[in-house]
Amino acid sequence: MKIELVKKVVEAKDTMSFFWKAQKPFKYLPGQFFYVTLSNLDVADSKGTTRHFSFSTSPTEGNVFSFTTRIRNESGFKQTLKNLEIGTFAEFSGPEGTFIIDENEAGNNFLIAGGIGITPFRSALKYQVDNNFKTKTVLLFSNSKFDEIPFKKELDLWSKNNNISVFHSLSQEQNKIKDADFSGRVSVAMIKKCADESFLSTAKFWICGPPLMVRAVTAMVEELPYQNTIYTESFTGY
Repeated sequence: MKIELVKKVVEAKDTMSFFWKAQKPFKYLPGQFFYVTLSNLDVADSKGTTRHFSFSTSPTEGNVFSFTTRIRNESGFKQTLKNLEIGTFAEFSGPEGTFIIDENEAGNNFLIAGGIGITPFRSALKYQVDNNFKTKTVLLFSNSKFDEIPFKKELDLWSKNNNISVFHSLSQEQNKIKDADFSGRVSVAMIKKCADESFLSTAKFWICGPPLMVRAVTAMVEELPYQNTIYTESFTGY
């Protein structure tokens, strides 16, 4: 299916959202992903002209959808993407994936995101806000530096109500800790400070980010003295 680029937005340092309109309506769920194929690249890329991205918009946001990605100089695909003109067409395939928070399932949700791994959670949280779901949700969002945090204003606004609590951690910028809740990489101690025992004991954990981060955080959650269900999704190709 053809999709048309209608808007580009800088979300944080080296991070952009690309908004598209499809030729015909389609349905997707928060947490799913899709494939985008560009007709040609400005810079050669050994990985080719196709990439997969999670939806960063919610299905509640109308017929324009987006993905959000880090722009890397070493990626010919990303450099071409950055320079695309509004009105450019690309090929879309999808949606796919099962990293989907079911609002009908009982229990709390604890989301842990590393960097651009926030994208499926942004979609899910917007979906929760727009539908006024009563599910209690905690988000622990880890980034290296303050200026690399995408969607911060939006996330912090949602955390003021909607049964959502958002916590930020910075791993490489100690002088900015006043703008965050924690310093350093995600830890068991951090997780315990984000929610009380009654929440943690019933929470389903959703972990998304770079593969090393996902593996490390999964091991931490498994250390907790509860029988938590854990869902993971690793983002490669940064």
